[in-house]
Amino acid sequence: MEKSYRNIAYLFVALLLITFIGFYKSYVALFPHFAGITNAHHFHGFMLLLWVLLLIAQPLLIKRKKIELHRLLGKFSYFLMPLMVLSIFMVAAVQYQRGLLQKMPYSELYFGMYMTFADVVPFVTLYLLAIWFRRKPHLHMRLIIACSVIFFNPALGRILIFYLGVPFIAGILLAYLLCDLIVLGLLIYDLRLGKSYRVYLYSLLFLAFWHTSFFYVPQSDAWQKMAEAFANTLF
Repeated sequence: MEKSYRNIAYLFVALLLITFIGFYKSYVALFPHFAGITNAHHFHGFMLLLWVLLLIAQPLLIKRKKIELHRLLGKFSYFLMPLMVLSIFMVAAVQYQRGLLQKMPYSELYFGMYMTFADVVPFVTLYLLAIWFRRKPHLHMRLIIACSVIFFNPALGRILIFYLGVPFIAGILLAYLLCDLIVLGLLIYDLRLGKSYRVYLYSLLFLAFWHTSFFYVPQSDAWQKMAEAFANTLF
């Protein structure tokens, strides 16, 4: 591992703590009865926990020269990533069905569906690129970091909305901005050290594209038709 990234595990410890805080009111505090929580939520929470623990463990294993175990856990992510994506769509399906029962406007349901896609598509894309470049550690590591920064978004959004009283849409957009700023910070860090910053640059542009798309895509006729077809197929 590059010397400048020997403490990167702390970033993922921060992700774990922020996730705990963000989901405390809507999940953790409901223990042990978990009123209103479905098996889909439990499954998603477990997958997310495994993913973050894997993120924490991997750089620590490299730091301690446990390379074979690092590679074994890396192969485990081949199974974990699809399960993570499945869990995200399972929760999206639950939220969609609840919205139907509450007679929410379809425009709001489709907006919520777009939130799911705006997280899943960058996550899967950057993860697959990380696996493609697994034999180039400097690229692989940065792509894994970039795809995992995406998971700061749901927790930060909940902190902004539930704890700080930020309006819903503003909280979502501000959470996306904070995630982009994390990637920007990593880009500047690499740039100052003379490292390979282009992964973060391209990742930032890709994330910014999806995050700024909230200003025009969810309201478009094309997306609403796609969302309706997707809902009729899966939900």
